Amino acid sequence: MFRNFIKITFRNLWRNKGYSAINISGMTVAFCISSLLLFTAYFQLTFDDFHQNSKQIYQAYFESNENGMVNRSGETPIPMVAAMKAELGEISQITGVNSGRKSVVTVNNKSLEILVTYTESDFLKIFTFPLIQGSSNVALNDLHDIVISKSTAEALFGNANPMGKPMSVGKLGSEITYVITGVAEDCPANSSIKFDILCRIESKPDYFQTKADWHANASNIYVRLNDQSKASDVEKKLEHFSKKYFPIKKSTAKSSTFDIKLQPLSKIHFGNAISGGKGVPVALVYALMVLAILIILIACFNFINLNIAKHLNSTREMGVRKTLGASKYLLFMQLWGESFIVCFIGFGLGIFLLVNLVPIFNAQFNAKVELQYMLQPNFIALMSAIFLIVTFIAGGYPAYKMSRLSLITALKGKISNEKSGILRKSLIVSQFTISSLLICVALIANQQLDYLKEKPLGFEKEQVISIPVGSQIEGRTMLEKIRNQFSNDASILSISGSDLNLGKGKDRVTSRTTVGFNFKENDFSVDWINIDGDFMTTMGIKLLEGQAQKNENYAANSVWISESLKKGMGTKQVLNAFLDPKTNTNQIVGVFKDFNLYAPSQAPRPIVMQFSKQADINYIFLRINTESVSSTMQKVKSFWKNNAQGTEFMGSFLNENVESWYQDENTITQVFSLASGIAIFLSCMGLFAVSMLVIEQRTKEIGVRKVMGASVQSIVWMLSKYFLKFILIAFCIALPLGWFAMNSWLQSYAYRIEISILPFIMVMFGITTLAIITISFQAIKAALANPVKSLRTE
Repeated sequence: MFRNFIKITFRNLWRNKGYSAINISGMTVAFCISSLLLFTAYFQLTFDDFHQNSKQIYQAYFESNENGMVNRSGETPIPMVAAMKAELGEISQITGVNSGRKSVVTVNNKSLEILVTYTESDFLKIFTFPLIQGSSNVALNDLHDIVISKSTAEALFGNANPMGKPMSVGKLGSEITYVITGVAEDCPANSSIKFDILCRIESKPDYFQTKADWHANASNIYVRLNDQSKASDVEKKLEHFSKKYFPIKKSTAKSSTFDIKLQPLSKIHFGNAISGGKGVPVALVYALMVLAILIILIACFNFINLNIAKHLNSTREMGVRKTLGASKYLLFMQLWGESFIVCFIGFGLGIFLLVNLVPIFNAQFNAKVELQYMLQPNFIALMSAIFLIVTFIAGGYPAYKMSRLSLITALKGKISNEKSGILRKSLIVSQFTISSLLICVALIANQQLDYLKEKPLGFEKEQVISIPVGSQIEGRTMLEKIRNQFSNDASILSISGSDLNLGKGKDRVTSRTTVGFNFKENDFSVDWINIDGDFMTTMGIKLLEGQAQKNENYAANSVWISESLKKGMGTKQVLNAFLDPKTNTNQIVGVFKDFNLYAPSQAPRPIVMQFSKQADINYIFLRINTESVSSTMQKVKSFWKNNAQGTEFMGSFLNENVESWYQDENTITQVFSLASGIAIFLSCMGLFAVSMLVIEQRTKEIGVRKVMGASVQSIVWMLSKYFLKFILIAFCIALPLGWFAMNSWLQSYAYRIEISILPFIMVMFGITTLAIITISFQAIKAALANPVKSLRTE
């Protein structure tokens, strides 16, 4: 019997190969795209869950509310680790983590620039980073122990055993020698904490200057609580802790608050702003899941519509089978079996397509999706559940309805289309509602992105080269070399440097320094940047008061403040005042117009720029002549190669760096554009198939109308308007939903557009045009058909 079922199923699929092809291709595309979106969301949502005690691990951070502005920072002072461990019994283990910058690592005269992470002995006990060699319990016990990743070991030692070998870290003349006591597996892609080398924080060059300094925020603190302890109870104890160790911050104006909070490890990936980075928006992850479900729904709607319409045309066959003794159960299994095979073929082809699309998807969306995660039991269970649900709903409902037809009704072949028509119309409306909604979202997201890109940033991003210095050379020395080399070069207009970059350059580093100070009994939190001479000239930052800085004009530690900070200070005359009147330090020598030190999507802080002759120069900037852009870049690159001791030149143009600010917005726009394109494709494909079936059912009516003198145009319009009214209803539903969703999304931006009616009109016009084109092919074909053949049709 089973073999007979399979035979009949494939015969039916082949006999209706047009509908089968539409169903299979629709399911293939839907399963592929939905799997890819769910795969990406699953990857994001499983960040850091590989740690054995992940539910008991938290990051400590500061939260302050200053004059209504909430600020959060994960940068904490080094002595806070020992104090928390001593005073909070709920903490089982605690560690500070300081990723720092890349350092020169030397082994057997072979040097590489590698990111060194400084931490404490409990690091490998809190986090589950398996060691290939060595023991997690003792690998960092000694101050000069060092643990390296597998890829670092291969880069430095090849196939040789690195255990027990010496390794030097630091610039020539100030390097520190360590002994390798462990080799760890490379950090998983879905880990918020990554490292290539682990050293004890006590061996950090500036440790002795900061180990007792409660004002120097230098590291992130991670704690593992006891199994019986709750984070809320620990946070209550931290209120007393903050009063004890941060009395100045706790005794400021009533309008300000200062607290120490705990952030669960599971939320770190989505709240990296606490650690100075830009976290992945959790809303984007959930949006991917919703998109996947919507695309699957559209494919299911197509499937149900086509199956019901196709089965309505084969009711006599159902009647004959019932007459010959076929039970409702057997008919259901036969009809559902056809649907199962179609879904199974579509699912298989979708997974095959997915495997081949992952590299393209990663390159396009800067994603890190790895196919090995598809083999995880949780993901396999998720995809299996989706497949079974789709098969039972999309295939089971039409099979159930057809198997329950009465014998007489089935043999007559006359079934009321009222109920199936209501379902068909509802599904068409649902399909185009989803499609319209997705296209509206993509258009408005793209408008917001264009707005952010075109918004004046307060500095001139064009014709500026940004060069990360790296750690193998001394930034100030290289800055002076470049100044001496190009001081008389007409192609280079000005040169400067700072400790922070604007935008994200080729080193992919984004760092943020925030400093708090008290001025006239008011607390302020500002973005702080250390600059060298000519910085404002090079960046095109407008000076409102004072004079632009030169190396020889001002004493060290002179500062320039932003216009918004001056307003917040509440005083008209700020020149020559001190940010810290008690010590007469950081004298204000100028006021500049506000500019975006970070992405416009983030709420800006007031800015202080300090002229310092001692602070590190991590980035060098050159404003160049517009007439020789490429040749000047090549000239600077050649100079760097000859003078930077083999350090890789990673110079880029500042406008490219700024573009990288909008990575999340670009991703949102591209993902929704892709999803809306797929949705409208599936919807039009379903509309094409349904229109073909509806027109087939109205063949005699069309023939009668032609005999009675109806024109081709009137018949085409009659058939088209039947579907167009559903599309217009879909648009009326999608419009308020789209406006509400995007208005809520835009609230997360400090600078945002006002939603206009234009995108919605464009969507309505575009979808209506596509629908007319889709329907017209079948409508014109039916209208031109010979009425004699139409009237003979049974």
